[in-house]
Amino acid sequence: MNEIVAQEIQETENTLRGKYLTFLLDEQCFGLDIEYILEIIGVQSMTRVPKIPPYIIGIMNLRGKVIPIIDMRLRFRKALREYDAKTCIVVVEVDEDVVGLVVDSIDEVVDIADDNISAPPGAANDYSGNFMKGVAQDKGKVRLLLDCRRILRDA
Repeated sequence: MNEIVAQEIQETENTLRGKYLTFLLDEQCFGLDIEYILEIIGVQSMTRVPKIPPYIIGIMNLRGKVIPIIDMRLRFRKALREYDAKTCIVVVEVDEDVVGLVVDSIDEVVDIADDNISAPPGAANDYSGNFMKGVAQDKGKVRLLLDCRRILRDA
């Protein structure tokens, strides 16, 4: 890799560092590292697939690529609710795997400094706590920052 390409990659990584896309499930605010986000789309028709975990609600064709869709409410063992105009799919890419995550609504993109992030509580008994990489306090809100790899990999 030549020096110019390496420098451009480093600059891109630096501009994404500390940025999170936040979204809501019920009244809880969650955040994902912006580096994993490819796009945000509206809920579209999906094809159900038998014998897969219940939180994977189907697959869909996204510009010629078939991707699995995870309902984050089901992933976090919350009650399913009907989708509305605010419901959307956050398309993420982790280690070349592209997956759609259904969320209740998008909150905002925020910059969160590392010193505003603390370790997840050790006594967290909420199932979603298994996917947390940290807790941030920002603009008077508590944001649960998620580990995108664990959401996609851990059962």
